[in-house]
Amino acid sequence: MQFEKPQIPAELQDSLGYNLYRVSLLFRRELIRALSEYGLTPEQWQVLVVLWSSDHPVSQSELAASVLKDKHTLSRIVSRLQRDGWIRKKISGADKRAVLITPSAKLRKQYAELSERLKSHYRTLLRNFDPEASTDLMHHLSQLRSLLEDTEQVVDE
Repeated sequence: MQFEKPQIPAELQDSLGYNLYRVSLLFRRELIRALSEYGLTPEQWQVLVVLWSSDHPVSQSELAASVLKDKHTLSRIVSRLQRDGWIRKKISGADKRAVLITPSAKLRKQYAELSERLKSHYRTLLRNFDPEASTDLMHHLSQLRSLLEDTEQVVDE
């Protein structure tokens, strides 16, 4: 049985929020596909990228802020990553309450392969997307993200 594609009202089709949300869901779906052979989720991948990009061990609080997850959610992500051998956790020497996270040997060995796998997956998907438009889109999305992050601080005050 095949379902008809639902008719999306013009008001939604022309809505920035709706389109960003839909594209986000579709990109997440593709990220899940690309990461599936490694047993990673998109959220876990974000944590690994933050760790890989850092030149020092990262606390769970820093990770939570970087990937926009609450501490409890991040704790579950970190536990799974540790269980699966992607990261190492250790108690901070300076503050015994703080847990510091570092890449494991497994991550150091497979990061380049993983990263290239994702780039290749998206290159294939976006092969017909104009490179100049892609650059412009990234610029505009970064501006929008910055604007919304700044607004969040103003609203919270």
